Amino acid sequence: MIDKQTKERSVILTRDEVLEIVDGSLNTLVRWLKRQPGRDYHSPIPVTDTRSTWAFQKPSQGMETFIVHSPFGGIGTHLWGRETFWMAHDTDNPSGYAVIDCGPHIDCGVEYCATPPNPAAPNEPGYWWEAPPKGWNGEDYKGRGTQEFLPWPRFTKFSAAQMPRAASRILLGVQEVRCERAGDDSPYRWICTFKKLETEK
Repeated sequence: MIDKQTKERSVILTRDEVLEIVDGSLNTLVRWLKRQPGRDYHSPIPVTDTRSTWAFQKPSQGMETFIVHSPFGGIGTHLWGRETFWMAHDTDNPSGYAVIDCGPHIDCGVEYCATPPNPAAPNEPGYWWEAPPKGWNGEDYKGRGTQEFLPWPRFTKFSAAQMPRAASRILLGVQEVRCERAGDDSPYRWICTFKKLETEK
């Protein structure tokens, strides 16, 4: 259970990041610092205990400082992952025979593009139930196979930025935040070390 005092924020994840988080091989996220025109970025230092806020010196302006905020929050923040996903559509059957497409709904099922249920068809979601046939035993039906009743092609694909909190399967606990350069001439980047708290579904 998440403490009510714990801060949560979202983070958009690439397909490769999702796969590595799910299999447990990734514990660090890196994002480039978004620079603002006309500012000199030198000697960043954390100004909060959680390292969520950093100060950069401006040597060209009398060593004044300006503040930047980590995209990961600070130590102790919980990051819930946003990733590309499919959502099944809800339906209605008021007339008894004509099925009406009511549009995507989270309660009807979510599939994740990074881990498709059918690896042979990575660009297609799994099959959701429209309705099982009366008396169907869950196996073959008159020699036509389960595909007779399982295909439900009404779905919508959404970008990672569109994922709601309720659809997220990944939760990460921030353990460390750094702002540094990879080299003397390279831009600054944010580095977040995390612990995987949840990867369900």
